[in-house]
Amino acid sequence: MSIICPLCGEENQDNAKMCSICGACLCKEETEKQEEKEEWFIKCPKCGKEHIVPDAMSRILECEYCFDEFDREEIRNCIPQKRIISICDSETSTASYLVLEDRKRKALIKIRKEEIIGREGTILSEIFEQNLYVSRKQAKVFIRNNNWYIEHLSQTNKTAVNRLILSLEMPVRLRSGDMIRFADYFFKVNIENEFNEHVEEAGGNWIIDCPICGKRYYGDSPEFRVRECTGACSMDEIDKCEIASITPRWVDE
Repeated sequence: MSIICPLCGEENQDNAKMCSICGACLCKEETEKQEEKEEWFIKCPKCGKEHIVPDAMSRILECEYCFDEFDREEIRNCIPQKRIISICDSETSTASYLVLEDRKRKALIKIRKEEIIGREGTILSEIFEQNLYVSRKQAKVFIRNNNWYIEHLSQTNKTAVNRLILSLEMPVRLRSGDMIRFADYFFKVNIENEFNEHVEEAGGNWIIDCPICGKRYYGDSPEFRVRECTGACSMDEIDKCEIASITPRWVDE
């Protein structure tokens, strides 16, 4: 007997806890707790990347994921679209984890559960301890339906994702390649569960080239990703993760 997702209508296996398409919670005991929220996003007409924004009035001046200078500005005239997302009160998966790459200290921070970021937070407090431009509780990151979110908590200091200044207590979904900023600290986002299997030998027309060593990976769809490079740059913990933010391109080989 299959379970029909109440959010997107997808047919799932009878023992499924989450929808395979939209990630909505399918557990009977969780269904009553499930909360629906609006999410606004702007989709780049060139590369297709979705940028999460706070509301319908937001605009984006340029897409950071487009390589061409003129293509980046095509997003300026795009207006936000709305969709309904489902957020459960409890975590529905512990398999996914969030990795923050500290660009200043060249360090990787792995996060598997809800954490508070700030001078008196549960993580990163040791590096923000003397920085008055970071609040005691600046922001929190948490996982819902196998998606990671960041929520701004401070009324005095700012939190930014890419170039977007976050509104107070308005969760924003994080994606691999996003850049989080607290004061003069930058953290690059990498989410483990966004990566699909890839092959290192020719097996598809979608490719990703490592920006550090040039090693090429092949996939069968534009959704595939490479979490870490296994090429010449694999000996460096930072360099091997640079490939995580690279999206595949089509080649006719």
